[in-house]
Amino acid sequence: MTKANYKPHIFALSVLFTLGNAIISPPEFGIINLVFTLIISLVVVCFFGRLKFCQNIIALVAAICGVTTTAIDYIQFLKQEQMSNTSIVLLVAVFGIVISFLGIIKPRAVYKYSLFVFLIVSAIVVLCLVAGIANFEYKNLAESIKNSNISANRILSLFLPLVALSTFTQAEDQPPKPMFFGVIIGIFLLFITMLQSALILGGDTSDYPYFKSVSTISVGSLFTRLYGLVWFVFFVTSVIKTVVCVKVIESAFKRGKIKPSDIYKPKTL
Repeated sequence: MTKANYKPHIFALSVLFTLGNAIISPPEFGIINLVFTLIISLVVVCFFGRLKFCQNIIALVAAICGVTTTAIDYIQFLKQEQMSNTSIVLLVAVFGIVISFLGIIKPRAVYKYSLFVFLIVSAIVVLCLVAGIANFEYKNLAESIKNSNISANRILSLFLPLVALSTFTQAEDQPPKPMFFGVIIGIFLLFITMLQSALILGGDTSDYPYFKSVSTISVGSLFTRLYGLVWFVFFVTSVIKTVVCVKVIESAFKRGKIKPSDIYKPKTL
């Protein structure tokens, strides 16, 4: 029987997972933070992803971290920007129901969904970038870099869950290369959104910089504002990251004990 080729799907899933809640509340824009983001992401994927021990203990911790931080970031965004008059209890309940529903579907359904929405999310990021060029103030870039602080803890909390992503894809016996390149492209798209925010907002350290920067863009009479598209991006990336982490947590409890022989399992990129 021919093995299904899910390489494009894993690539798409990895892009969306990497964006996750990082696109909602990214680290402050600065050279050091950008370098930290790249280094931490690659270390997590290339080193920790090779240790089968990490697919048990560390993957469980990373998945719990991913679920917690992503849910908090997304629900806080909803409460502050999109549904300020809605009870936070209701928001948590609805988000939980969505995650529970998607959590029961098979992993391959998650792959297929990811491939479809990846194309939409990528198009939205590119559209917002092109539409926002007229609003760029290049002097804001230096101001943003000058006023940024090191966000090592934030970066670690955002990208440690990549261990869970590695565990999820390997559980389906899928090759690691698509995941690796998906993470790289995810970081690149995140960098684009952070750069756009810095060029438009400058040293303004407002919450949800990408949403605020896109909110300043007007496009003709058809799209008065583009921030509605950002709502969709935040929803999709948050749901994908949370669902994958939930599945990893579920799988970790099902596996039970860790065997000493499972400590190391090399993977080749």
